[in-house]
Formats: sequence, structure tokens, C-alpha cells
Amino acid sequence: MHIVPALIACLILSAHFLRAGNLFGFLAVLAITALALLARREWSLMLMQGMLFASPVLWIVLVLMTAMERMADGRPYLRACAIFVAVALFSLWSAALLSKPKARERFGR
Repeated sequence: MHIVPALIACLILSAHFLRAGNLFGFLAVLAITALALLARREWSLMLMQGMLFASPVLWIVLVLMTAMERMADGRPYLRACAIFVAVALFSLWSAALLSKPKARERFGR
């Protein structure tokens, strides 16, 4: 069960790239996720974990960009920013779960 939050976080990240029109980012996230699931090796787990630990940087940059853009337009921004912060925290939590011994056992061949 430790892998399920990580899979959800990866799907959210890939959906973001797809919505933004970044096909390379979309395919890269899906490839890393698939590689981690299929290879089931320590290095593939670390690659996925590294991606999830790095993804909050993207979400926080999006918080800042969204807030500035919406403030300039006079539109509400708090809800969108709260969602991005929640996704960033969820990504960190899911990456931390991959450090648990049960998750490591699954990938430790």
C-alpha cells in the first residue's frame, strides 16, 4: 500500500504536464513510473522517489505564478494556491512513504 500514494502523485504530475501541453514531461513521468513498477529494483524506486521529492518545487512555482497572474487580473487566487500547496505536500508525503521498509522490500531484488 505504500506505493499507491506515489502512483497517484505521479499521475497528478503527468496530468499537469499533459494539460500544460508538455508532451515530453508527460511521457517522462509516465516512463519513470512504469520503469519503477516493472523493474522493481532499488535504483528504480530511488528514481521515482527523486522525481516525487523534486515535484514540490514545480508546484510551489505554480503557486507563485498563479497568485501573481490572478492578482494582476483581479481574480480570486487563494483556492488555486491552496490546491497546489496540498498537491506539493501530498507529493512529499508519498515520496517519504517510499522510504519505509515495506516499500523497500517490494523493490529490493
